[in-house]
Amino acid sequence: MLFQKIWAEGAFDQTQLTTTDGQSVQIRNVGRWNKLAGPDFMQARIRFDEGRELIGDVELHLRAEDRVAHGHAQDSAYSDVKLHVVLFPPRANVMTRDGEGGAIPTLVLLPWLHHDLQEYAAEAAVEVMANHPETWILEKLCEMPRDELRAHLDGFAKKRWEQKVHFAGLRIAKVGWQEACHQTAMEILGFRYNRVPMLQAAMRYDLASWSEADFQVEAVFDESESKWRASGVRPGNHPHRRLAQYRDWVQARPDWPDLL
Repeated sequence: MLFQKIWAEGAFDQTQLTTTDGQSVQIRNVGRWNKLAGPDFMQARIRFDEGRELIGDVELHLRAEDRVAHGHAQDSAYSDVKLHVVLFPPRANVMTRDGEGGAIPTLVLLPWLHHDLQEYAAEAAVEVMANHPETWILEKLCEMPRDELRAHLDGFAKKRWEQKVHFAGLRIAKVGWQEACHQTAMEILGFRYNRVPMLQAAMRYDLASWSEADFQVEAVFDESESKWRASGVRPGNHPHRRLAQYRDWVQARPDWPDLL
């Protein structure tokens, strides 16, 4: 379910997606998460190589060969699959095909993830806990002996910190110090519900663009209007307000990453 959650939230770099056969991919809509039998996502909107937009299903597997192993290749319920998304790169001789032998484009998602899988899993666990009453969490913690609780908290804190340091290093290596600071700051401003669209906005508009006098927050907000979440968000954390605050911050100190 974690893999499906990542796809549903669009929590990956969508700027330069490429299939295993070299086609560029634009994900116009990830589709409707199908939690019944059949493909994982239905009625997705996808464009290959700047061609026409296709509407169809998306199937997710950890490995490309899992499609055959699970019997989906010959299952008519999967006849409208337009894109096969896998986590790990397939072997050289593995190609996704439909029931008639036609090739189905395959996208390897691992290189495009914003975080490693442990980080995604940790975030998902935090989200589950956040949806429980505080009394439930407190009761669970109080059930543990004091020394054991301390050891667990210290261990989890250390592991969480090491994960964040590791990912920060990967981001810096990929985009450089300034853009890594820019992306991280916007991701943090998204808090729990709007981290993904905030990060996507940071990737569409680099740090320098936010310092321009005519930069329009409204345009950034409108581009991702369907992705922002306002329900359950405090007024001070509304994404439009956070975007405006970040613009003001950058325009006041365009060189802020160099001060860190």
